[in-house]
Amino acid sequence: KIMDSLGDELRDTLYKALISVAFDTMMRCSELVRVEVEHITFDPDGTGSIYIGWSKTDQKGEGNDRYISAETVSLINEWCRKAHIESGLLFRSVAAGGKVLGSMHKDRIARIFKNLAKRNGYSFKDISAHSTRVGAAQELLMDGANLPGMMLAGGWKSAIMPARYARRLEVKKGAMAEMSKRKGRSSSNS
Repeated sequence: KIMDSLGDELRDTLYKALISVAFDTMMRCSELVRVEVEHITFDPDGTGSIYIGWSKTDQKGEGNDRYISAETVSLINEWCRKAHIESGLLFRSVAAGGKVLGSMHKDRIARIFKNLAKRNGYSFKDISAHSTRVGAAQELLMDGANLPGMMLAGGWKSAIMPARYARRLEVKKGAMAEMSKRKGRSSSNS
């Protein structure tokens, strides 16, 4: 709903690319604001990857790559084209009047997510800088991803956080939920 509410203005183009990258890669805000154009690899099939050289769970700087969909690649390319970005930081603040600034502080991402939620009728109290990370983990679980796959996709070293993000959905995959579906008890019409 939020992505559909965004138009073609420069800020909206930034927001689309930011949300899509944040969702696909499950990056933390501190990682998102450090992405440089040079960290992106574009593949022949239209998808790509983003190299993260440092993160909260990678203090040694070993780095890892995160997948980005063809849709995200397209949104990145549109943002770079409109903002005239050829190298350096990918995500930059946009000032009034459409001037592209040099960098974006990690705290700005939470404000963007909260403002977009509020504009679209969601409670901004339920939105945080990690909302795309949590949402992606939940979507992966609903799509049948296993815990090791989720950990790899989100760059987690331990299962604690992805399990926490997904725990509310796990109840829908539990034994009682499965039995209720088989017995026809899961529909409100029964």
